[in-house]
Amino acid sequence: MPDYLTRFSCRLDTGSTDNAARAVRLFAAYERLMARHDDIACFEVEADPMEDSPGGIWIHDGDGAGDPDHVINYVLACAKRFKLRGRWGFSWGYDCSRPILDAFGGGACVLDLGTGEIIGDLHCGDWIDEMIQAGRRFMIYSSNEDQMGQGGGYWSNDDGWVDLDKATIFNWAERKRFELPASLGNDADWVEIDSNGPPSAEIHLPADAARAQIGSVP
Repeated sequence: MPDYLTRFSCRLDTGSTDNAARAVRLFAAYERLMARHDDIACFEVEADPMEDSPGGIWIHDGDGAGDPDHVINYVLACAKRFKLRGRWGFSWGYDCSRPILDAFGGGACVLDLGTGEIIGDLHCGDWIDEMIQAGRRFMIYSSNEDQMGQGGGYWSNDDGWVDLDKATIFNWAERKRFELPASLGNDADWVEIDSNGPPSAEIHLPADAARAQIGSVP
């Protein structure tokens, strides 16, 4: 069986040596909380004082058993406890003991410590996918809504079901994040636009879009 690993090593300045000691104790409390939920804290924390940053703590994976989400939750808890401000980020890598497809990669995340918001994140697999799929465009079409006279059966984020010329055009990344809207018979689906030309001549409707479907709707 291959071993899947998540590795990272990063540092957080808590502001003082006292805060660093409290952060280590906070991690111990976090471990106990995870244990009560039959889980483990997939990272480790150690005090890491430096001359210009005596309140530093070192956050790293535990022999390849790492979870970036756990780190984010812990760092935000420290930020709230010690009233930290500014931006902080870290990166991680995925590794595997065997050359398994899609087993390698990684990601990065930047947090606003003052607000607790994620400023941005990046996942290598998603980035590769988006770069390969860049330029593809999509619309949402419902044959049932079209037959019911709801516009032309195309979806607009602003106006609901509309005619083709008012439809919202989605790129690949937006398609992955967007949940299909409710439609009669739940037949709404993505249709692709071939190129950057006029959409009216390029829409590929689903193979069954020309068939009457309303009668089959419960």
